[in-house]
Order: sequence, then C-alpha cells, then structure tokens
Amino acid sequence: MIRDRRLPVAKIIPFSTENADEQELLLVAAGRMRVPKESLDLEKLLTVPAKRATRRAIRRTLHGEREQSLQ
Repeated sequence: MIRDRRLPVAKIIPFSTENADEQELLLVAAGRMRVPKESLDLEKLLTVPAKRATRRAIRRTLHGEREQSLQ
C-alpha cells in the first residue's frame, strides 16, 4: 500500500496475464507496462530488510526538493 500523509493512494500487486483486463493488455502491447518474467515470491519479498535513512540524509533530500520547487 502506498500512502501520502497516511491516505492510501496506490496499491502494488503482482501482475499476471491470466487475470489481466483489456486495458492492462493494451498497456503491455504498447510497451508501457511489462509482464514479469517469473512469478513474484511474496514471502521472499517481505523478508527483505528496509534500509533506514539517517536524519542527515533526510534533511539533505528535503533541502534538495525544496530548492527544485523554487526553480
């Protein structure tokens, strides 16, 4: 689940052509979306440790974003 200020805005789910609708297949045909080469192992994915950001890295990122928005 992708959230913006605690509000859900998107959900990432595995894609397969078996349960794809017409619009998704059109995106694949147009090259805007790719079909995975192998099925997703959710158990393996969920065991990947998340990297923790330092306060310094967070401040640097926020400062860079603020500078870009002022340009």
